Amino acid sequence: MFVFGLLIPRAPLSAAVSGLLVGPVTYGVLNWQLPDVAFLNHMAFTFLTVVAVMTGFTVLRPRTEPVVYETVSDIDLTPSRGARWGGVFVALTTVALYIVFW
Repeated sequence: MFVFGLLIPRAPLSAAVSGLLVGPVTYGVLNWQLPDVAFLNHMAFTFLTVVAVMTGFTVLRPRTEPVVYETVSDIDLTPSRGARWGGVFVALTTVALYIVFW
């Protein structure tokens, strides 16, 4: 639930830890108690439970200062020559497979 801290910068660390702990427990209990319910329904209820618990922690004890992420702009993102040729190879192979097996 790292996204929670990105969307809500005042979310405390306890909200993240509780989300990590509540998620598997909630899913496990649902899977044990309601085995005939579909997987996506279990996951939807687990997600809503985790968000509710994390929201509760954030409302009760928000951080005093919001998290500030530093921007690192000195990273070289130029692809290597081998990566370019590899990408061209994968793209051409994919097209060839579509032509052969379509």
